[in-house]
Amino acid sequence: MWVPILIWPKEVPIWTSQKCSRDNKKHPQNAYDAQFSVHYIMAASLTRGQFTLDELEDNALSDPIILDLCSKASYEFDPESAYPKYYSGEVVIETTDGRTLSHREAINRGSADNPVSTTDIEDKFFANATRTVSRIKAEEVRTAVMSLEKHETLKTLAGTVDTRSLRGDNVTSILRCPKGIETDGIERRKSLLNQNKRGTQKK
Repeated sequence: MWVPILIWPKEVPIWTSQKCSRDNKKHPQNAYDAQFSVHYIMAASLTRGQFTLDELEDNALSDPIILDLCSKASYEFDPESAYPKYYSGEVVIETTDGRTLSHREAINRGSADNPVSTTDIEDKFFANATRTVSRIKAEEVRTAVMSLEKHETLKTLAGTVDTRSLRGDNVTSILRCPKGIETDGIERRKSLLNQNKRGTQKK
């Protein structure tokens, strides 16, 4: 099997960043590598039928089936791309028995012309929220968000996300995410803060 992925040339620096080596693109070392590897995202999505935070966990990053498919992936420039209006793209699969299978997303899901449904948004919210809080608590937050227009203040919503009511968890656990993302994010924020401070001092 061989899997070429068609993308717009200007997207190449994003999915083939020099910060992440070529080897890491086909064998991500952490969640940060995986997020910026079109090879891994495609392979994990085909293997598991989804790409969620679960696919950024260690068991997915070391999944031999995902990594085997990842090693067979490559990218090519897409002459039919609608970028930058849409993040269009195509996956072409060449099977060992000679067949060619392909799927194209001309208008990416989530754009104004191809919006995701309320059900899709809620499903994604619950998938993420229940990694940290109970389903009941997540439903309380969902209900509070969906009824915001009925309240004059954010007090109701704030009450549902009060960290003191979340099974004794602290703020750090609420922000929990796959290993590698939180560390990289914190370091980048620290770097930006330091740069801002130096800029202020110079002025």
